[in-house]
Amino acid sequence: MVDREIEALETLQHPNIIRLFEVIETSSNYYLILECISGGTLDDRLKNAGKYSEADAATVFAQMASAIGHMHRNLIVHRDLKAENVLMQDKLHVKICDFGFSKRLSTLFEMQHTHCGSLPYAAPELFGDKSYNGPQVDMWALGVLLFFMLEGELPFPSRVASELQQQISEGIYEMPENISSSCQNLITGLLETIASERYTIEQVTTHSWLRHLSLPSPHPRFGLTPGDIVGEDEQKARDILRKLGVSDQMVEETAVQGAKHPITGLFRVVLHRLHLEDAAIEKDLINSA
Repeated sequence: MVDREIEALETLQHPNIIRLFEVIETSSNYYLILECISGGTLDDRLKNAGKYSEADAATVFAQMASAIGHMHRNLIVHRDLKAENVLMQDKLHVKICDFGFSKRLSTLFEMQHTHCGSLPYAAPELFGDKSYNGPQVDMWALGVLLFFMLEGELPFPSRVASELQQQISEGIYEMPENISSSCQNLITGLLETIASERYTIEQVTTHSWLRHLSLPSPHPRFGLTPGDIVGEDEQKARDILRKLGVSDQMVEETAVQGAKHPITGLFRVVLHRLHLEDAAIEKDLINSA
């Protein structure tokens, strides 16, 4: 599970996916040095502060959908999407974490056989011994998350496992009141019990309910190897490292080890701080305007 998490986070670079800086391995433990997100989980937020308005739910949902789209384009499925695995930067900004059950696929159509995840977020096809399609399972969980944000309660609330399984298998839930028809259509498309007819991530990110929002874009790949495109922030990070005695050649030579080398970890931490500064400046400009 640790190897899966490392592989996924080394591959994925998105503003709404937790960042991995460094991996420290000892004789008995792995230590993953991750981005610090101090706002708790989406589950905590919904239980303590209640449901979102439809407009705010759309803002948060768009970030999750964009992150999941980035995963699937990179042939990675999460397989454990739930509110406990969505971290809050603040009320309207989130990061998906916990990739221990993630899986790299050969194609998006590759069928899976390992049943994992949390029962309240489990798609109907996970019950029984049949194989399933990973992206379709992620989409079902995304629908559960959307419902949870709008209603403040899970769509399938039973605490009795057998009853919960029946509710999910039959798709029995009450649509949240006072939401737009477009949002209802999106929920219905995601909580479709027939997996092959469930909305895909492409149908979600182009859905009319999100049309007024700009979906976040993935980060550029870290400029660690000579073939990478080095952007302005990457160049600034290299300038800072030079002052610390770390040359470009040292950065590029250690990049092959990824997060398991401390120089790579240092580079990523510096680059992350620069990205935070850029985001703060952009926020100040928006507020002043």
